[in-house]
Amino acid sequence: MEVLNTADLIESLNLGLLAPEYIVTGTLIILLLVDLIWGRPVANKLPWIGLLGLGLASLALIPIWSVSNTDSFLGAFTGDPLGLLFRGIILIDR
Repeated sequence: MEVLNTADLIESLNLGLLAPEYIVTGTLIILLLVDLIWGRPVANKLPWIGLLGLGLASLALIPIWSVSNTDSFLGAFTGDPLGLLFRGIILIDR
C-alpha cells in the first residue's frame, strides 16, 4: 500500500470542487450568528444575506465547469458536468 505525503494528500482532496457547498454552509452560519447576536433589529436584512450567499455559491460553480480533475476526497466525490448542473438547479431553486 502506497503512503501519501501531506502535499499529495491535500492535492488529491481537491477541495475546490466543493466551494459552493462551503459558501452555503458559511452563509448559514453567518445568518445564525447575526440573528443570535442582533435579533429583531436586523431581521429584515437576513433574507438579503441569504440571497447573497446563494448568489456567491452559484457564481462559484462557473469555474468548476472547466476543471479537468473532477475527483475529490480520494475519489469519493466526483464533480462531473451533470452533477454541476444539478447543483446549479438546486441552488437556483432555493
